[in-house]
Amino acid sequence: MRLCVALGIVLTVLIALTVKARVRRPHHRPPPVDDHDEAVTDPSPPPRAAPEPPSFDPSAQALGPAHIFGRVLPPPGEPGGLQGLTVTADGGARSVEARTFSDGRFDLHLPPGQYAIVAAAGDWAGMAASVPARAGGEHEVTIGLGPTVSLRGRVRAPERVAELGVKVSPAERDDWDELRTIDGDGTFEVEGLVPGRTYDLLFEGEQARSSTVRAVTAPASDLLVQVDALPVLRGAIGVPGDEPCPISHVGLYAPTELPKSDDELDAEDERAAAVDDDCRFELTVPDGASQMMLLAVGAGWHLEQAISVPPVGEPAPVCLNPPCRAPDAQAKVTVSLEGAPAGGIHATLRAAGDEGGFYGCGSNAATCTFDRVAPGQTMTLEVGSSECATRTMTILPSAGPNTINVRCVPLPSGPTGAESGGP
Repeated sequence: MRLCVALGIVLTVLIALTVKARVRRPHHRPPPVDDHDEAVTDPSPPPRAAPEPPSFDPSAQALGPAHIFGRVLPPPGEPGGLQGLTVTADGGARSVEARTFSDGRFDLHLPPGQYAIVAAAGDWAGMAASVPARAGGEHEVTIGLGPTVSLRGRVRAPERVAELGVKVSPAERDDWDELRTIDGDGTFEVEGLVPGRTYDLLFEGEQARSSTVRAVTAPASDLLVQVDALPVLRGAIGVPGDEPCPISHVGLYAPTELPKSDDELDAEDERAAAVDDDCRFELTVPDGASQMMLLAVGAGWHLEQAISVPPVGEPAPVCLNPPCRAPDAQAKVTVSLEGAPAGGIHATLRAAGDEGGFYGCGSNAATCTFDRVAPGQTMTLEVGSSECATRTMTILPSAGPNTINVRCVPLPSGPTGAESGGP
């Protein structure tokens, strides 16, 4: 009996200990990873979630082209005003001609944007300006035809500009029509235009710098346009003063058009010009040129220089092989014999102390002129006539024009004499 009681007590204690152990057993957690220890990762990638099917968003889809439709009404009292009808949508960068019907109805399917809808039939025209075209939307317009209009005005241009003409294009389109000749007095008129439409005008001519007038709304009159002549490049080649100019060819070329060899140069080339005895030249710059190459060649000479052409005005003068003499670096001496009877005068001009070389001039009038006289040196002038005594004087010509007035002293009766003195 006592044994049974003891066994029961032991069994009760064991059950209690077992329950207590289960209650106090901590939940198993992975040990923390020290920051300084290398992390251990599972080599197998984590499972990927299945992608969701894309949702359908109607607002994100293309809505289709814009639809512009409508009707063109004939001019009042002109039942045949729709013959040869054309309807065009002008969006600036593009234009689309419409499908039209005999009753004036039309249909246009276009990319979204803003358009001018232009209708024309013979001498009649009309326009609906700034018509909006929304993607997938519709817009109805009605266009009434009326008489076409014109742009009129006057052009001013230098005398050397000839055969002026004008072209017209819808604004910002550069879709120029045929050249219309401008009258000799400079007046012009461009007819057959759409009322309310904006145009660009292009003026061209021989020896003219092209000029564009932008954004002129028709009709317009009393337009005043200035057209400039083509720019001229002036220059010279520096050579010793006592040597003849060695240059045989001077010309302006685009950088990509320079001749590969001097043997290819053509004396008749319109891009070339002659040089004078002082190695000076003038070259017309081609219309629209901004960068050119100046080329000068001769026996033992080949010179090149880049030329920048300003958008307005003329390029700066150039000097190849400096120093060059300026165009006015020479003197021009005009001698007048006051009171000389009819019959003309004669004169000589030589550097002081130079008995070899001299300048001479003669005239049937009372004056004569010495051109291309070296300036800045003392010279001896002698002037007389068949009825005036020869006068001798010393002068110092300056660069540019010089005028010397000498009083006529009548010759004494008998053999011709000479008299020295001042003017």
